[in-house]
Amino acid sequence: MIDSLRFFELYTAIGLHTKNGSSYDFFKYGGKTRVSSDKFMIRKDKYFFEKWAKKLDNEQEAIGFIVSNKLQGNNYIIKYTLNNYTAWKSYKDAVSYRFEQDFLANKGIDLAQKFFSGSLNGLEYIMLLDYATNGIVQKVYNQKYGSDNILWNNFKENILLTYSPFVVYYFDYDKSLKQKLFQIIQNNK
Repeated sequence: MIDSLRFFELYTAIGLHTKNGSSYDFFKYGGKTRVSSDKFMIRKDKYFFEKWAKKLDNEQEAIGFIVSNKLQGNNYIIKYTLNNYTAWKSYKDAVSYRFEQDFLANKGIDLAQKFFSGSLNGLEYIMLLDYATNGIVQKVYNQKYGSDNILWNNFKENILLTYSPFVVYYFDYDKSLKQKLFQIIQNNK
């Protein structure tokens, strides 16, 4: 179980990290903020922080819970559901295999094309593809659309750059994903 004050601090830190124009970096500061127990105690929604903190075993689960709900568009703790997190966890368990299979089937960068055309679901795919290729997705789409395309810039700023570090962290990807994709590329030349 995670302490409700620490859960509130993580919620605040992730909120700061994902806020447009914010320079706060969740990973640089380890999710630490200047929240105080006094500020927490006077919040009208503290019940929800206490409720969710009791249901989560550790900080990694809390981070996953918060991010999964934010990715669903729930920006306030009152709207958070366990279903969003549960679905995200089950997706996490299969995403590596599915990502690898889709990468093989779609020749990598085509995944991004399919995503933007609406025929591929899963923001995580684009985030992982960008991560695994050291930012090639961003480079390709920056060249293709430039700074004039509002949809691309909005996606890049609000989703790709903001949430990717959490997806990579939560899905526990390291160099193994990059090595696996490099092998797939080498084997399919």
